[in-house]
Amino acid sequence: MISIFYELSLILALIGCYIALKLVVGKRLYYSEDSYITRRELLLPLTLVWVLTTSRIVLNVSVFPYILFVVSLTSLLVLLLRQKDFNPWVFVHRFFSLSYLLLVLVGVGLEVARIFI
Repeated sequence: MISIFYELSLILALIGCYIALKLVVGKRLYYSEDSYITRRELLLPLTLVWVLTTSRIVLNVSVFPYILFVVSLTSLLVLLLRQKDFNPWVFVHRFFSLSYLLLVLVGVGLEVARIFI
């Protein structure tokens, strides 16, 4: 019962933060002329906490090492394929975007798995 409360509160906090960031920040938060941070990068820590909590409740195992392995391997593959025009900032933004996408997909998958387990 408590675990459902934690999960729902994390999901509501994630949705609330997304809406607040969308209203206040927009697509990107610029902190210099060339440097910016996106909503996905700001929401990544909260999404990570949601997925880790859900995976510990549903599977009794943390999925963090597997997610880290898949994202790192995919990012290195992208880096190797695009080595000629390497820009570290673009790589970091792609890495965080890929991480966020994977975390959201795993989180939704865990919530669906909760229904069937």
